[in-house]
This record gives sequence, structure tokens and C-alpha cells, in this order.
Amino acid sequence: MPAGAVRVAPGAAAAERRDAGHRCADAFAALLRRSGALLATGAYYDWGYNAAGQLGDGSTVSSAVPVQVKLPAAVRQVSQGGGGAANGQTIAILADGSVWTWGNNSRGQLGNGGTADSRVPVRVSVPAGVTFVTVNSGGYACYAIDSSGRLWAWGGNQNGQLGTGSGTRIETSPVDVGLRLTQVSSTASNVAGLQQHASAGGPVPAA
Repeated sequence: MPAGAVRVAPGAAAAERRDAGHRCADAFAALLRRSGALLATGAYYDWGYNAAGQLGDGSTVSSAVPVQVKLPAAVRQVSQGGGGAANGQTIAILADGSVWTWGNNSRGQLGNGGTADSRVPVRVSVPAGVTFVTVNSGGYACYAIDSSGRLWAWGGNQNGQLGTGSGTRIETSPVDVGLRLTQVSSTASNVAGLQQHASAGGPVPAA
């Protein structure tokens, strides 16, 4: 699984595990300045650096202890991106299929059509008829694979990291990259993906 991404194990959200009276995390994510934990119940907690609202708790006060991010449904998968002093955002897919982001948005990486940072989760502008099934966040950009395997990207494109072939430096909403992938992973400026193959003859194009 890509670094910075965590996912609830299948069926785990049906029961909350406890150890010595304390809640147990089902998965963790960690970056240079902040960390996160996803419980088996689908509750998600952040802690650490919070200058741009990266913790999603409505403040910009850093926290040395976990704070719960308030979301409208249980979290199914989550990815943290951007560990520097000037960036940092989180993207999550919820149990109801909606996609939410929070934190730094200087290059449109929250995917809500704007560039204002958000201290609380905001909904990603997922195109009509599209369902994202996996997400990943890099330094200033986010990526998603939909239910058909199509790759989408948004955020900073200064180094061509969105893969669209466009000279546009910022995309504030998801754009179709034109590839079909099964996995995607990203850093601040580089992206790698695992692509399906129809046969030994070559990759599957995005129809």
C-alpha cells in the first residue's frame, strides 16, 4: 500500500476492537510533521502540525495528542500528503462513497474548486457519475482511481505531476488523466502507478 495511505480491513468497521480498555487503531499514517490513525469503527484521528488546518479539527493549533476529525460517515480509506512547513493535506473516502479533504489548498489540492485552506473537511468535487475507490495524496496534489480503473488528478502541476500533458499549473478539481490503473503512489513531484494489461501486447487504454 502506498506510503501515507491507510485502509480499514474488510468487515473491520462492524466492530470496535479494544485493548486494556483503550481503542485500537486499525491502521496508521505518518509524515514528517504529523500523523493519523484510523480506527476499526471508521473514526479518524490526526495529531501534530496544524498551521493550515491539517488536523481537520477547525483550528490551526498543533496538537501533541490525537484529535478526532468530524466527518459525516465512517472513513473507509485515507491518505496524508505534504509533510513540509508550507503544505500538508489529507484526503478520505467515506463509507457512503463521498470523498473529503482538509488542510493546505494553496495549489487546489483539496479538489473543491478553490485555493483556500480548510480547517475542516470539505467535499471533493467528484464528477457526476464517477465513484472514487482509492485515493492518494502527494506534496501538493491528490490522485484517485475510480470504479472503472480510471485515474484522476488535481492540485499543483508545476512539474507535470498531474500527468495530463497540460501546461496548466494548478487544477482545483479532479481531471481525467487518461490512464487506467490499479494502484497509484506519489511524492512531492513524482507519481508511480500500477497499470492493468489486457494482454502481453500492451496496457489498457482509458476509453
